[in-house]
Amino acid sequence: MSNHVSQIETSRLSVEVEVSGPDTGRPVMLLHGWPDSLRCWDLVVPALHAAGIRTIVPSLRAYGATRFLNPDTPRSGQVVALARDALELADALSIDRFTVVGHDWGARAVFDMSTLAPERLTAAVAMSLGWKTPDHLLPLSPEQGRAFWYQWYFATRHGEIAFRDAPREFCRYLWDTWGPSGWYSEDQWKAASAAWTNPYWPDVVLHFYRNRWKLYQPDPAYDADEKVVRHATTISVPTRIIYGAADTCCLPEISENCDPFFPAGYSYNVLPDIGHFPQYERPDAVADLILDWHQKNTSD
Repeated sequence: MSNHVSQIETSRLSVEVEVSGPDTGRPVMLLHGWPDSLRCWDLVVPALHAAGIRTIVPSLRAYGATRFLNPDTPRSGQVVALARDALELADALSIDRFTVVGHDWGARAVFDMSTLAPERLTAAVAMSLGWKTPDHLLPLSPEQGRAFWYQWYFATRHGEIAFRDAPREFCRYLWDTWGPSGWYSEDQWKAASAAWTNPYWPDVVLHFYRNRWKLYQPDPAYDADEKVVRHATTISVPTRIIYGAADTCCLPEISENCDPFFPAGYSYNVLPDIGHFPQYERPDAVADLILDWHQKNTSD
């Protein structure tokens, strides 16, 4: 059993990554979301290690100690960039095939990874998000549109100023309203928010949401990947979706009836009384669901 905290270089980043668990264990990569950090998996990875899994847990671009190698690289938060970052990290660690787990932003990256390089993934687990089409401009219900208020706010100059001036206060409000009262501890909040002091973080966050709704230009370096993702109609990686029934950010309605789009295998699991962050609220159930899906789709 070993545990390494490293800075691993990809084509564009120096990635902060924690690699731990049995040295010969099958690899599982876990990708955090927003506003969060790699610390979100702390209550999940021990159960994975106990089952013989080796875990790879990176900080996404502009979180924690993950830095851009070149100061001229666009501070893009587009999802294909996150997906390509994760695939390049696996390359740098000499990992050919692996299971990938993602929450929130990480879940979006999981879906794009599954589209860009399905041959690399043995299984996928996406949390708090479903997939029916790569087109982000599908109509939303009035309830979901209201839940995404912060994304519309980020599209304005007022929203940008509010976020840049007081990012921790902004994100604390989201944590307090995206799940049942009292779902997190103060120590968990401090551990997550410590990753948001990265100087590139506000730029990447704003680009993520503005680019998602076609309000910012994407990084042209990812044009080929964007074309592949844009034309995808199904995902050919066995995929499990884990959802909190009390999620008030991404309402469960956006993850329902996704099974036709996952012909290689699909499982939809709703956790009652759980909000947007199941890995904090029910780490035992999340670990069990990850292990079950990984083992069902990994052959010896």
